[in-house]
Amino acid sequence: MSRASVLKISSGSAVQVENFRQSLYHEANSLFSTYIPLKIVQLDDLFRDDALSITDMSSLQAPLDIPIPDPPSPEDEEMETDKNEDEEKKKKKAPKCGFIKGNEKIMMLLERVKPEIVALRETIITVSCWIQHLIPKIEDGNDFGVAIQEKILERITAVKTKVDGFQTNINK
Repeated sequence: MSRASVLKISSGSAVQVENFRQSLYHEANSLFSTYIPLKIVQLDDLFRDDALSITDMSSLQAPLDIPIPDPPSPEDEEMETDKNEDEEKKKKKAPKCGFIKGNEKIMMLLERVKPEIVALRETIITVSCWIQHLIPKIEDGNDFGVAIQEKILERITAVKTKVDGFQTNINK
């Protein structure tokens, strides 16, 4: 028979864990009581704003001013078999035509949405951590709500994955 191993931590570490737990509970309480309701009102106002209430998508179109680069010189046009990898690394440069300017209207909208996505991601992490700390120990025997808490954690993880995807795609 195997015995359950007991994790022993120092009293100083136990105090630090307890302080973290208390600060996490306090932060979660303030999130649910003030921050999230205010954020709902702010996002509702943002969605009703004229900048995001776009009915005609053609208004977002910008002129496409892509400069055409000069054709390559004859010495740049070598056979692929003649190329050496070291020389190829030296020859890779930025195009002579310069950078392509982004759509200013879309960039303005992204600048308004990016901070909201970052804030949502941070809130999701805090709520997820708070719920994980609420799950009782196995030895307590009180596992009535554990399945519900684990299901909520699954859904929060799914939302966090989507938010991470949005953040990645916006930054591209």
